Amino acid sequence: MGLAKIKTALQDMYDMYLLMRARATEKRKFRDPRRVEIWAEYELSKDQCKKIDTLYLENYGKKIPYIWHRHFSMFTGKFDVTYFPEL
Repeated sequence: MGLAKIKTALQDMYDMYLLMRARATEKRKFRDPRRVEIWAEYELSKDQCKKIDTLYLENYGKKIPYIWHRHFSMFTGKFDVTYFPEL
């Protein structure tokens, strides 16, 4: 195995580590008591959930958790079916 391949493999491992940390950090935000209190006051309607499912099944091939749209909607005050979560 050449030095370039080793360097590439190590960089890939480091990138994966950073992604895992970013995901963990984002998930930790969802357990924040202040956010949980806000979420208790905001629910997506069945129609909104159906729109999310339809869009993602057609374009992504699978459903995604509603929590991302709920999070976006509660902070912006607007529902956007085309919102695409970073993680």
